[in-house]
Amino acid sequence: PRMRGMSGAYTQMLINGERPPPGFSLDSLPPDQVERIEVMRGPVAEHSTQAIAGTINIVLREGYRQKDRTIAVSDSIEHGKHAGNASITIPGQKGDLTWLLSGGIGSNARADQSVTHLEEVNADGSLRTRQEITEQGRSRNRSLHLTPRFSYKFDNGDTLTFQPFLMVNRGTSAATSDIAQTAGIVAPEYTHQETSGENTSNFGRGFGNWLHKMDKGAKLDVKFGFGGGRITSDNLRLGYDGSALVNRWLDDFTMDTLGLNFGGKYTSPMGEGHLLAAGWDMESQERKEVRISLRNGVPQFGDSGRQLSADTHRVAAFVQDEWDVSKQFSAYFGLRWEGIRTTSSNAGYEVRNESSV
Repeated sequence: PRMRGMSGAYTQMLINGERPPPGFSLDSLPPDQVERIEVMRGPVAEHSTQAIAGTINIVLREGYRQKDRTIAVSDSIEHGKHAGNASITIPGQKGDLTWLLSGGIGSNARADQSVTHLEEVNADGSLRTRQEITEQGRSRNRSLHLTPRFSYKFDNGDTLTFQPFLMVNRGTSAATSDIAQTAGIVAPEYTHQETSGENTSNFGRGFGNWLHKMDKGAKLDVKFGFGGGRITSDNLRLGYDGSALVNRWLDDFTMDTLGLNFGGKYTSPMGEGHLLAAGWDMESQERKEVRISLRNGVPQFGDSGRQLSADTHRVAAFVQDEWDVSKQFSAYFGLRWEGIRTTSSNAGYEVRNESSV
């Protein structure tokens, strides 16, 4: 989604006012589960203004209960390579406890081939080099995601909802590259190159929501969440000059993330057409990564193999008046304070930054 002529990177996407976990797809939301979609072109006190273009908030329907079991299977073929997906959804209820078990698996393969004609000339117009580069590659990806949802309704009308999220991805790739030089005096770095790679990504996260209804239409909505994940990438490139191995590149990358969040919102009618809203938002994120880059066993940069770590802590509080002037027009008047502290360390050096708005 894009807003106001800007790319999607400038648009903030929220689910019930919260940022979804990495890798979350909107396609996994059944349309019947969506109550409304809020589009905010300007900042409001309730949501963090971390997006320049605006905010799109998808509000899920409270008390939604799917009745049917569904199974979906799809397949597509591109140049003889299959990309299949299968998903299943199973609802259930026992007393005041309801659940919706959903998950899916997918696998796809891809093959690529390209021929590039490269010609370089010097400043005086003389020919520097002319090459023909032939590349062939193939890759395969497999994925698994589980998104169950549990909801319990207490005798006093309170509702507790918990939704875990698990995603696992595995990918492999292999490619070859051949360079044939037909003219020129600058020899290529290699004539044949073989590349192989593996990448994995594992994410797990849990969302919780407790809704407490009070007298005179007031209610307290408390949200909490936690999660973490790991991404790894291993790539090996072997460069040959004829049959002789001349270069061996090794690139490894590992990133670990861990996060916690806790927030809430209190709302209460305040006169005709007015709704008082006040709340808080707390978030803590931790990230560690290690990158290794070797060429023939020699590190390619000074920090190769060293751990980089970064921690982010964010606290926010807001209060606003949501005023329905008429059925067609509404206005928000609010105030928000938000502070963030970021700490990072690398090779014994530590940087700390604090800011608020």
